[in-house]
Amino acid sequence: MHALRDWLLANPERSSEIADALKKSELPDAVTTRVVHALELAGRNSKESQSALASILTAAPGTFPPAVQMQAAVAAGGVGRVISPELLPALSKS
Repeated sequence: MHALRDWLLANPERSSEIADALKKSELPDAVTTRVVHALELAGRNSKESQSALASILTAAPGTFPPAVQMQAAVAAGGVGRVISPELLPALSKS
């Protein structure tokens, strides 16, 4: 999880790819929880990771497993200062 956070901080433009990987419903909750938490940790300093969380929250129903959307909502609340223009509107819709 911390290694993924570090990777996201070094490669912020790839945050959306990480979010897209969470669309696979066959991933165990233990994996998705850690990936979403890595987005949260990186999101404390990366607007791209915050935007990735926002994309999960605003996705059409059925795009992500419900557990991933719930994890993203919790993670978005833990980023601290909101630096992504997409995150606050996404949180108000959740």
